[in-house]
Amino acid sequence: LDPATAAATIIQHVPDGVALAKKYRLPSRIIDFIREHHGTMLTVYQYSQAVATAESPEEVDKSLFTYPGPKPQSRETAILMLADGTEARARADAPRTDEELRELIQKSIAMYKDADQLDETDLTLKDLKTIEDSFFETLQRSYHPRIKYPQVQKKLEEQAESALAEE
Repeated sequence: LDPATAAATIIQHVPDGVALAKKYRLPSRIIDFIREHHGTMLTVYQYSQAVATAESPEEVDKSLFTYPGPKPQSRETAILMLADGTEARARADAPRTDEELRELIQKSIAMYKDADQLDETDLTLKDLKTIEDSFFETLQRSYHPRIKYPQVQKKLEEQAESALAEE
């Protein structure tokens, strides 16, 4: 898919989600979460691809790569935005150390803050630090470094091959 089509497909999950929520008569508060969880952010990867492949990068229409919003209006929808984006980034980057994970979380939160996505909420800097610490504790469990045991793995494979050969 070309970058604009890919972005449109990704962005469409918000209006599709709102339509489904209305169809099944979910509470308006849930619909707010669906609408606000991406705010007015860019689909950065697709936008970057479009700029990189365009003959004239300044002519790439940013609106084709921007979620419709609105920006989060509550602390809760802002926290969902931060959690969704931070978890996705951690999955993509697979930090190998606690330091890398902490830095990833800080950069992710800063990206949303710098993009003014949190401006319509009453989150404080203290709140953002608490959120950062909570994300670290949660993601550390999933993305902690794992020790590889190549010698043990190789020996197990050899034993399995040997057992199969004997049969």
